[in-house]
Amino acid sequence: MAKFNFVAIFVIFILNSYHHSCSEEYLWQPLLNISDDLFAKAILPHYIDLNHDIIDNHNISQECRTDINRALIAFHQRKTWSFKLFNSWARSLPSGLMTGTFTDYGDYDQCLSIDHTDIVSKYCFLDLALPMPTPMPDHHNIVKNFPVIPLPNETNRPDLVSKGAIFHDLASVSSFFYHIFIRMGICIPNSCTDMDIHNVIKNNHLGETGLEFHLSTCTIKSTEKWTPNLPQKIALITIIILSAITIWAAIYDRLVMKKSDSISETVLLWFSPIKNAAKLVSTKTSKHDDLACVHGIRFLTLVWIIIGHTLEWNPMNLFRHSFIMKSRLSSLSHQPLFKAHYSVDTFFYLSGLLTSYVTFKYTQNDYRKFRYIPYTFLRYLRLTPQLIAFMLLLSLLPPLYDGPLWSTYMNIVIDKCSITWWHNLLYVQNIIDVQNICALHTWYLAADMQLHYMSVILIGMLLRYPRRGMLVTKCVILVCICISALTVFIKKHPPGGVVTIKNDFLDEFGRPSEFLKFFYQPWNHANVFFIGFIFGAKLHERSDWRQMVTMKTSTKYLCWLLAFSGYLFCIYSTSPWLYGRPYDPFWSAILYPLNRTIWALVLTLIIWLCITNNGTFIGSILSWKVFRPLSRMTYSVYLTHVLVFYVALGSRRNLIDMRMTAIFSLLTSSIVISYLFGFIFTVLVESPLIHFLDYLKNCWLINQPIMNSEKTTTKNDNNDNETNEKKFNLPEFDMNVKEKQLILNSESNV
Repeated sequence: MAKFNFVAIFVIFILNSYHHSCSEEYLWQPLLNISDDLFAKAILPHYIDLNHDIIDNHNISQECRTDINRALIAFHQRKTWSFKLFNSWARSLPSGLMTGTFTDYGDYDQCLSIDHTDIVSKYCFLDLALPMPTPMPDHHNIVKNFPVIPLPNETNRPDLVSKGAIFHDLASVSSFFYHIFIRMGICIPNSCTDMDIHNVIKNNHLGETGLEFHLSTCTIKSTEKWTPNLPQKIALITIIILSAITIWAAIYDRLVMKKSDSISETVLLWFSPIKNAAKLVSTKTSKHDDLACVHGIRFLTLVWIIIGHTLEWNPMNLFRHSFIMKSRLSSLSHQPLFKAHYSVDTFFYLSGLLTSYVTFKYTQNDYRKFRYIPYTFLRYLRLTPQLIAFMLLLSLLPPLYDGPLWSTYMNIVIDKCSITWWHNLLYVQNIIDVQNICALHTWYLAADMQLHYMSVILIGMLLRYPRRGMLVTKCVILVCICISALTVFIKKHPPGGVVTIKNDFLDEFGRPSEFLKFFYQPWNHANVFFIGFIFGAKLHERSDWRQMVTMKTSTKYLCWLLAFSGYLFCIYSTSPWLYGRPYDPFWSAILYPLNRTIWALVLTLIIWLCITNNGTFIGSILSWKVFRPLSRMTYSVYLTHVLVFYVALGSRRNLIDMRMTAIFSLLTSSIVISYLFGFIFTVLVESPLIHFLDYLKNCWLINQPIMNSEKTTTKNDNNDNETNEKKFNLPEFDMNVKEKQLILNSESNV
């Protein structure tokens, strides 16, 4: 009874409270009293009159008109789904237009979150381009503007084009409008086709502005269950199998204390992430680590590549206040950041150096020990499994993420890979159908593989006929320099990368330019590769250089000054063309091969100073032990850093700030995340493959008897290789001999 009385009192109290609150005015009551007209003006996009231009326009499909009309009725009834639809549109022109902010995404996530039984939402970009002379001029420099407006004395409204007027100021940066356009996100029913929206804009006041407009990159809310295609099925099966083996190997490695030497157990432990991670992060060195500075050079070079890709692969529309680029790109102090194309030449140089250095070490200058077919085949095996794993991971990206730009970039990448994936497996993607290359950065792998094929012949000649082989190698360098110079002269290519001339790299349709196709070809980098190749041969021939070279302090610093001067020449030799100066075919033909040759000689001088104990503090930094594990991840990070880039770019909901602190934060996060992902890829994918490759090398290259009884004409090295000496791997190839100090995962070069 007491319980019943308590409940009755509680109910009476609630009813009294409700009655009391109803007698007062709610705080949101003024919002409920807003008129339909005021509400519509505040929310509906006013640059398109949806009521008039769609409902009464018979050029619009009936389905589109019906759905828009239904959404407008629901909007006036304050329905949430309709409010989401119209509230997801970009607000008029993007804020900050006069400083170069040309993109307003609206709200992508809100648009695709609409849940309605009959209407499916669709998020699209409405692109409005300011008219410019067509076609875009060759070698168009963004510091060079065009007469897109009349002079004050040529118009009835001189005030509109005089100094301080909107159009005058926009005309002063008109060169940007080949690369940037007004982009606004809109949210419409899926029943509205591209032609429907085109007709709406054409008959609207936007159509009277003279702007060129089109609808692009529509993303529809997915209502179907994801069904993997064949590459995705293969990727998923591979991941499941690899994960199971890795977990099994980790448990076995952790729990089983007594381990045998059986083949099955050895193979299983190849996949142990515990062992692989421990060896990867090891900083142990040997006494005879003559090329320790290569670790630092390799790491810094890869960081430079990531910085270059992050800055240059982002379209201008992704930046807020993009007009600042005009001063940033032409600033001499920023040029080192934008000269990342020299970084790949550094990798070519290291690749050539380590190719000869390691090969001559394992053959001990004995021609009979060099085996052509295993060398070539193992080189292919060193690169290809990781490349396949990367392409499989790439195929899994589309269903994993989303964003305003996600479908745009993923469709382009996946479509190209579906056509030319086999080019990557044959390493011909830098020569055949470059327009559709699968993963743009893999051109380097193809060029490097092709140069290694050339090096096989030269290695054989150097081992058998040292003087003739060296002469032929030098002739190859000269011939390739001449080919590059003649091609640059005949085709009027630039003298190198000039960052203010965007269409030197990608044309107006976003495709690789003729210069970029030229840059991808192996003979344009052969001079750098084979200069490193010759230096590696000399290093092995004169292994006592460390004891032989003693420099005065003044001589030492003079050498470093010479190296620094060569670096500055390569970075700034193309600076006169930053400000709109036309290319001179003669100077371009001289500078293009000259810069790369000087770059290779600078690297030679730096490494020579380091290995002869004349590296000063720079050599100590480059040889820092922390760089060793970072250097071992080079190939994995190079392959997979574009996955990080694609995810960051495609899933981005906001614009990139041009402030230096924001750019620094962007670059730092790109580098750190790329290395974290590269670490995982190295431990799980690359390390087991390195173990397998090492096993094959022991079988094919080390333990095989000498089949050729012919005496070689080469002279063996006076100093026998110590059995515990650490060997350096070939770039992405690891031509190691079996040694106790083997570095897992290679010091592979990219």
